[in-house]
Amino acid sequence: MVTALATHTWIGVKAACALTGLARSTYYRIERGYRHYKPVQDPVPHTQRFQPAALTATEEEVIVEILNREEYADLSVQQTYWRAFDKREIGCSPRTFYRIAARYGTVGDRRRGHHSSPGNHSRSKPIIHASGPGQLWSWDITDLHGPTNDDRYKLYLAIDVFSRHPVCWRIEYTENKPAAIDMFTTAIAEHGP
Repeated sequence: MVTALATHTWIGVKAACALTGLARSTYYRIERGYRHYKPVQDPVPHTQRFQPAALTATEEEVIVEILNREEYADLSVQQTYWRAFDKREIGCSPRTFYRIAARYGTVGDRRRGHHSSPGNHSRSKPIIHASGPGQLWSWDITDLHGPTNDDRYKLYLAIDVFSRHPVCWRIEYTENKPAAIDMFTTAIAEHGP
């Protein structure tokens, strides 16, 4: 109908669509025989797709070898990247370098013999479980903006980890230890240890 109006009366597609109440995009979609999108039957996950700009296995091995060198043992991944880049040993971005370092577990404190090193598993990560309310609290101090740019307040907030109920809170002008101690003393008196 829009086509007939547009061609026989010379009013144009825009006016013909307005008269019939049909959106122009719908008219053009029907007119041009647009087929609706059909998704791929067996999609390949993004991580498994061929990436033409990806590093080859030998280039990755060079990066791992650079990260494990004794001369870079006391440097961060970023410092190692820039020193190797200055020596023209690598040709990748810092993010790619760091991604490979993370994949091989060479991020974190890279100095030899330190406990926080990813390769040293002598200390385990503490994991605390709460199976009911009142067993574990978490607290933080957050900055709050006031009505003017110079107004800043500190929100002290402690929440129950299991129920996420705010156990106690207070707003102060500054962070200070006595305010935190007072807040927790009051909370323990009200809610128990």
